[in-house]
Amino acid sequence: MATLSRKALYLGPSPWADEPSVEVLFALSTEELSRAPAGAEAVSRLLSHFFVPSSLPKTDLLSVGQFIVELARALLNEHGGVVAAASARLAPEGLVLTLGFHHPHASLLALEGAVRLLMGAHQAKTEEVAKAIQALWRQTVPFSPDPQASILIRSSRERGLPVRPLDIGARLWIHGWGARSDILMEASPRGDSFLGKRTASHKALTKNLAISAGFRILPSAVVTQASELEQASRAVGFPCVTKPVSGGQSKGVTVGIANPGELRQGFEAAHGQGKSPVLLERYAEGEPHRLMVLRGKLWKAIVRPRPTVVGDGLTTVIELVQARNQARLQGLRPSSLARPIPVDAALDACLARQRLSRSSVPAAGVRVRVREIPMLNQGAEGYEDMTGRMSAELCVAAERLATMMGVSSLGIDVMAQDISQPEGAYFLEANLTPGLRLLKEAGLSEVEIGQAVIGESPARIPSTLVLAARADHVRILAQASRLGSVGWTDGRQVGIGEVTLPTAVRRTHDGVDLLVRNPAVGSLLVVCDPEELVAEGLPLDRLDSTLITAGASLPAEWEALVRRCSARVAHKSVEGMFA
Repeated sequence: MATLSRKALYLGPSPWADEPSVEVLFALSTEELSRAPAGAEAVSRLLSHFFVPSSLPKTDLLSVGQFIVELARALLNEHGGVVAAASARLAPEGLVLTLGFHHPHASLLALEGAVRLLMGAHQAKTEEVAKAIQALWRQTVPFSPDPQASILIRSSRERGLPVRPLDIGARLWIHGWGARSDILMEASPRGDSFLGKRTASHKALTKNLAISAGFRILPSAVVTQASELEQASRAVGFPCVTKPVSGGQSKGVTVGIANPGELRQGFEAAHGQGKSPVLLERYAEGEPHRLMVLRGKLWKAIVRPRPTVVGDGLTTVIELVQARNQARLQGLRPSSLARPIPVDAALDACLARQRLSRSSVPAAGVRVRVREIPMLNQGAEGYEDMTGRMSAELCVAAERLATMMGVSSLGIDVMAQDISQPEGAYFLEANLTPGLRLLKEAGLSEVEIGQAVIGESPARIPSTLVLAARADHVRILAQASRLGSVGWTDGRQVGIGEVTLPTAVRRTHDGVDLLVRNPAVGSLLVVCDPEELVAEGLPLDRLDSTLITAGASLPAEWEALVRRCSARVAHKSVEGMFA
């Protein structure tokens, strides 16, 4: 029976991984080892759209172990993970598998899932494998970066910036260290104002600011109960749109309402989203555009066309939809936000507004809209960068609105038939955490997106590691506490300059976590005894200098790691450290 047993947990770089990692001992029976190559071939075939192993294993334990860690890494990364380390090695105690982690539980689950897939894939059906993967992803999602964070993490790592979670469940990630750090929730940085958060969460309030910024808006009204609909509809007119005053992702939104009966249904759909007041808004022709404003300057304008099919004079609408869905499903990655067009009541309602049905046969070249809202997970495609065509007037209005709201990263939705003509462009809403995946759909790279969103401010700060026996820590920290904005820790105490933080920590990595998130910390001094370093890994992935005191020695592979991660390594006495 295949077994996995945890061997070690490294909270920082180790000789076997340049990131936090888990290590497990892996064993297989002779019979399982003999059928592993067939299972690996089946897995590679079934998951070829996102998993390409370095090689298929033979009937030796090492190659099978390497296949398992690579599969586990692919399963994590396909659903938002940014794990690099995946290796296998033979050790005196057996085969050791090393896998990086954002949260160790997620990586352990991925390893277990990879073993199950390997052992059962040769006789499993495609849909059974898909269900097993979906079940694994449901388990690991709470412990993995969300898709927005993944884009930013990959971009920062490409630029050599350190990234670590502040709280994965709250979707908060720290880019940079200390005084050069920023904390982001999705695309929203730490410095965004309370005013921005308050107004962006209330669509009617945002409209008031948008008018002051210079946007044109559509007639609208806010209602709290169904008895107000008749009066509101007279002020707004038909066709119209209903949406919750608060909320996002187009939940509860009904578009193209043509009469009082549909209006009541739209009100109920919007009001059902947390009993929020409902915004009625005049319907406007055109396509939604997302304007991305970063640090007060317009960066990108992306058109988000609503899903359509094009008639050929022979084929029914439903056949056109099914053909388009079939083409989209081919090679669709399981984790992709892009999805086929749902065949549902919303499709029928959209067609009815165009005096069509599923059985209608559009003339050749006629474009039929099959969805009113351009959501990737409902078949939208054709996102395009329109920044070069955007009118100067709209650009100025977007930048003014972001400044008025005090928001560094703002997504503004505008309805326009032609983004170069401001007269026909209308403000819809503003988003504090604008989706980054639609930028990828428009052809931008992750590095480009991340660099624009994060900016140039996050960076590393000077860092020093002191390896010393525990008995010497008090003397070293007494000297460190005199050094102004230096953040210091030895895994028991944490402080900044002369101030000792009133927080007890159990290990050096916990102290480092407290310091790198604190913007008052201008440099880092980490004191660690060799035994703790070997047990838990380096406290930082890169160091400006490492000082090794007398009596502090490391195993050869760990000393090699320290030298690889440090710009300078010196041997000094405790007395001579601060001379």
